[in-house]
Amino acid sequence: MSEQQNKTGSDIISSLVFIFSVIFGFMIKVIFNQLKNKNTWTKTRIQSWTLYILFTSLIIYSPRWNLPAILGALPWKGGSMLSLWIENHLSVMSQLLVLVIFPFLSWLILLGITSKLKTAKFQSAIDLLGLKNQKGDLPIVIDVVSTTEDQKRILVRAIGFDVNSFSSKKAILESALNMFVQDIRIVENNRSLIDIRVSPKELPTLIPFDEVAPQLTRPFSFLVGEGVFGFVTEDLLKIHHILIAGSSGNGKSWFQKQLLIGLLKSSEYLQLYLIDLKLGVEMKAFEKLYNVHIAKNEVGAIKTLRAVEREMDRRFQYFESKGYIEINCKRDQLDRIVVLVDEASDLFTIVRTSEDKGEYAVMARNLSDRIAKLGRAAGIHLILGTQKVVKETIDTRVQSNMTARMIFRTNTGPASVTVLGSNIANELPQVPGRGIWSVGSKDIIVQAPKLDQSGVTSKINELLQKFNGDNKPNLQPMLFSRSENTAGHVEKVVNEKNNVSSPQKDVF
Repeated sequence: MSEQQNKTGSDIISSLVFIFSVIFGFMIKVIFNQLKNKNTWTKTRIQSWTLYILFTSLIIYSPRWNLPAILGALPWKGGSMLSLWIENHLSVMSQLLVLVIFPFLSWLILLGITSKLKTAKFQSAIDLLGLKNQKGDLPIVIDVVSTTEDQKRILVRAIGFDVNSFSSKKAILESALNMFVQDIRIVENNRSLIDIRVSPKELPTLIPFDEVAPQLTRPFSFLVGEGVFGFVTEDLLKIHHILIAGSSGNGKSWFQKQLLIGLLKSSEYLQLYLIDLKLGVEMKAFEKLYNVHIAKNEVGAIKTLRAVEREMDRRFQYFESKGYIEINCKRDQLDRIVVLVDEASDLFTIVRTSEDKGEYAVMARNLSDRIAKLGRAAGIHLILGTQKVVKETIDTRVQSNMTARMIFRTNTGPASVTVLGSNIANELPQVPGRGIWSVGSKDIIVQAPKLDQSGVTSKINELLQKFNGDNKPNLQPMLFSRSENTAGHVEKVVNEKNNVSSPQKDVF
């Protein structure tokens, strides 16, 4: 009987040892996986743990207000006992290990378990595809990341798999996940990983402008695009300045034009100042409207920005005399002003080989920076469009004041990082008009409405009666006459090279 009891007890101990070994092994594996996972080490997490370790170390190594002293001072009966026990049994190094290492390892384990639970649903869906490589290995979901609020990125370790084997089973994956698969591709810097983008809704690849134009119901509103959670419209009263970027052929130009048409259709008290250094070719259709001025070269661009700056300062003087803090069009009999710079990189890039172009670039940067900083209250809005999104072409001072950004597909990851702080614009599918609308910390993938050149011309003709007729809605004269709008501006900039920020001087 005794031998039987001893054997039973030994079996229980062996079972417990085995269970604890499995648990311990699982925890060690989770810890090492999280240590190797790049997503574990975000900037915020590193900063938080660094501050925690420094703060804890200061308390533990403090000669006076150390851990036992703090516990002893607590109005809790057990505090003094715990304080005495720590002082007698735990060295300073042991206290540091308990208060730093244990929480850190616990955090890694919790992070790993959470990650496992997060990927379980997606792993089940991948398993349903029935894919195996030549060794019989299955593809493994290693992470699921929300790239925007409406899109998830599934990273799958797929060593020895062809991306086409996943693409061919797209319908099965959509059914298993109850989501739409937007894109399947190989991760560029790690060929063993498959990147699958999923979303709760499939976006259209083409949205005609006329289909969504009825949504222009608010003054100074414009169309952004169709997102997963519905169609997005915005207005200048909330979105003061906009940066529009993206490589050639991805929808930047048509977005700019449909935005301007949207503003013209929805608004009355509006003046447009368009800077198009391709001799006005890109924006030529808008030239018919009396409330539009087009600058066609660098000199005209500087003259336009200078005139807008002077108007801004004039409005501030008016506000000060009246005790107002911002514009009210009807009350003040003032129009809202929109300045759009098409291909801003051509205007802002400092060219060392040309003294004139370099000076124009410096002046344009300084004027745009001031308008971006101060224009909101004066009802002056800046829109910058560019294909080249690097710090050398779009001044970081100006970028920091761009309230909203519409970013289409970029050719490189660094270009996306420059304007969005992440690589997601470079990873967009090659669908013209597919972009990311970014306001504050919210990034939304949208399909922008398309309005081609013939459509722009048609809409301008419809707007002629509104802005050129007898009852035209503008409240004040344009800053330039119609003759200046078509002259081409061949003047040279003089006496203004060293004083571009003064609002009182006219450079022409």
